[in-house]
Amino acid sequence: MKEAHEGQAAERPGDEAILRARAEALGLPIADAGAEGDCDMVLEFAMIRSRFAILLEHVEAAVKIGEIFSIPQAPPHISGIIRRRGRVIALVNLERFFRGQVDGIADADIALVVRVRGKTFALQVEEIYGVTRLPRKDVLPVPDNFDRVEARYISGVTLAGMSIVNMERLIEAEGFAARRTGA
Repeated sequence: MKEAHEGQAAERPGDEAILRARAEALGLPIADAGAEGDCDMVLEFAMIRSRFAILLEHVEAAVKIGEIFSIPQAPPHISGIIRRRGRVIALVNLERFFRGQVDGIADADIALVVRVRGKTFALQVEEIYGVTRLPRKDVLPVPDNFDRVEARYISGVTLAGMSIVNMERLIEAEGFAARRTGA
C-alpha cells in the first residue's frame, strides 16, 4: 500500500469500485483523468421555440410565474416585474430583446431567476429540460449564418442545436436593463 502524503488519502484496493458505484448511483459520468477539457454545468431550457442553456452558477431558482406587474416606460423586452420571497425582480423576455417587438402573448410561464455580477433578474422561459454536464470541447463557435443580434449574446452552440447564452455579455448590452432616472 502506498504511504499517504499530508492532504492525500492512501489508495486502497476497492476505492475505485466504491467511487464508480457512487457516481453510478448519482447518475453522473465518471471523469477520466486524461479527459480533454473541463465541463460546465448548465441549465437547459426552451425559449423562442429553440433550446438554450446558461451556466448553472448564474441560476438562483426556477419559479412558476404568478402575477406580472407592468412597468411604465420599460423597454419592450421587460415583460414587467414579479415578486419572489419579498423581492421585486425584473422579468426579461429574450425573444423581444433578440428580435424586437413581437406580436402575441408569450407562452412562457416559467421564470429563471438569475444573478450576474450582483444583478438579479428573471428570464421568461417556456420549458426547463434540466441540468446537464456540458464538456467544453462540445461547444462550437457560433456559425456565420446565425441571427446577427442573437449571436452577440451566444458564446457557442452544440451539435445537438443548443445555444449557450453568455450572461455577462447580455447584462452589458445597450438597453438591456431599464435605466434608473432621478437620484
